[in-house]
Amino acid sequence: MGRIEKTVAMIVMIVLLTLIAILILQSVSPDNTEGILSVSVLVNDLNEYTRLGMDKAALDYNLDVHYISDFGHDPVQQMTLIQREITNGVNAIVLEPADAAYLAEQIEQAHISVPIITIGDPVILSGGAAHVSPDNAALGRMLAERILTDEPALPYTILMEYESAPHILERCAGMTTAFAAAGKTVECRFVENEPRSIAMQLARRPQTVVITLDETLLPALCEGGRSYDRLYAIGYAGNIRTYLESGYIRALAVYSTFDEGYLSLRAAEASIRTPAQKDVELSALLVDAQSMYELPQELILFPISK
Repeated sequence: MGRIEKTVAMIVMIVLLTLIAILILQSVSPDNTEGILSVSVLVNDLNEYTRLGMDKAALDYNLDVHYISDFGHDPVQQMTLIQREITNGVNAIVLEPADAAYLAEQIEQAHISVPIITIGDPVILSGGAAHVSPDNAALGRMLAERILTDEPALPYTILMEYESAPHILERCAGMTTAFAAAGKTVECRFVENEPRSIAMQLARRPQTVVITLDETLLPALCEGGRSYDRLYAIGYAGNIRTYLESGYIRALAVYSTFDEGYLSLRAAEASIRTPAQKDVELSALLVDAQSMYELPQELILFPISK
């Protein structure tokens, strides 16, 4: 064999060895697409910080997350979407139930075995469903104790939606229990119309402590009732930050909605691999204009730094 033939044979051998090495590496290297789990999130009004927490968990736990928010608080439509996602092969579902009792009944009847993780209100299933939530009654008591310290002598008005979710009713029960223990009475007003109009009515009664237990009402109350300055609330969203900073909102009882999102997806991932996960209780605290930039309050109000 001449020199040219030997050179060609050597090049061919090198190419073959390279191809063999590539094939071996592909067979032993982990496939980045393997192990990706699919999770559907069915939450109609997803808090911006809850979404941030979910996005972070999706990266940390290699999850493909599908957000669905087009069911308009309709439990029948939500159940239809749950069944659709299961048909499409989802591995787990995180949801805030439009009607927890209805969904529990329907999920049991459909014999759904895909792991269910709930935020907001729990869906009670015989097979178990992990729930990520603060102690809502404790949130109510915590805020009532702050109000009793700040304003022990003024009348108190709680604003709630006419058909409030069970976790909102738990907050109300905790609050009214604390007021009753202090010998105080409280007026509950149910918002059936535009909450801004309610706020404007209350603005004519400046010597009243106004309380809302539902964070979805809070922005409208801030915008509509600017002439009273004794507003207390449970929950937080970034668009009311200036009202807290100015002291217009006297105090908030809050929990980390970032953690709510992150831990709900972490629970979903764990439930896929190991069924029967435990509930997760989120810690809560009070925040006001003086403490909003202190730790740990700042991490709850500004979780982007996480």
